Amino acid sequence: MATEQVTSSVAAPSLQPLQAWLARLGLSGKLLAIGGLVGVIAVFLPLLSMSIQVPTPGGAGVFGGKGGVNIPAVGMTQSVMVVQNWRGVICLIGYVAALALTYVLYQPTGLGQKAFGWAGAGVGVLIALLALWLLVGAVSGSSSLSGFGGSFQVSVGIGAILNLLASAAVAAGGFLKAREEKLI
Repeated sequence: MATEQVTSSVAAPSLQPLQAWLARLGLSGKLLAIGGLVGVIAVFLPLLSMSIQVPTPGGAGVFGGKGGVNIPAVGMTQSVMVVQNWRGVICLIGYVAALALTYVLYQPTGLGQKAFGWAGAGVGVLIALLALWLLVGAVSGSSSLSGFGGSFQVSVGIGAILNLLASAAVAAGGFLKAREEKLI
């Protein structure tokens, strides 16, 4: 008994629209898309984190004596998000524009006007400069001070670093697209 091979007359399924779009993106489009998505998330993360610890006077036994409540210190922590700064707002607009460019620049019919090839690079450079400016400002403002039992600390938040990395990805994707279109 030999088995016979049966061929199917059902056509192979075509690529779904999302899969076809992802296939068209290439490296430059994927960098624009991933940088835009990470950037939109990064602007809602902390730019700076501030922490203050202040001791209570005399070690503070409230209600005195052995049955009293001991309060060792009073503390406060505050974070400032990237989007709370005007440069962060412009970065958010730039990331949304980068996401829109992944649709506009990668149409199935190809790029209609070659001048749009520079749009990704322009948006990327703008938000990279703003993100770098934010990070430099955050680093120069970060410090630590302690004395008399209390402390004050300002540190750079993860949002500032991710914002710079996402903007670099958008800029790289924009320049790669300009190179693909032979504009460079």
